[in-house]
Amino acid sequence: MLRIRTTSRTPSRVMLTVEGNLCDAQLAPLRKAIAEARHHGKQVTLDLEAVELVGRRTLGYLVETIGPDVRIERCPAYLARWMACERANPVPHDDGAAARSQASIVAVSRQAARLRQTRRRTP
Repeated sequence: MLRIRTTSRTPSRVMLTVEGNLCDAQLAPLRKAIAEARHHGKQVTLDLEAVELVGRRTLGYLVETIGPDVRIERCPAYLARWMACERANPVPHDDGAAARSQASIVAVSRQAARLRQTRRRTP
């Protein structure tokens, strides 16, 4: 279940608190909420602290949307890492499941390699 609430509003900014599962089927309500705030010329801040699951297309949308007028606050660590991997290795959404799967494998492999390096350095 997905819940999007406006938790703060000023003349120049709106904060949207997103809770639950941001599955790809739930992407439309998120797009609509962000578009409405942008339409009124407001900066959008997304509070993602209570997000539990994120679909791959939705993650791609978040990565593409972040900019001067949309920012993210209070993001779960797993989601922040995943978004960083997506920014570093963008995959076009039209390439199909094989490309997305390969990108996920590469991202997970890189994370595992970094974790191994960190563990080696720790006494």
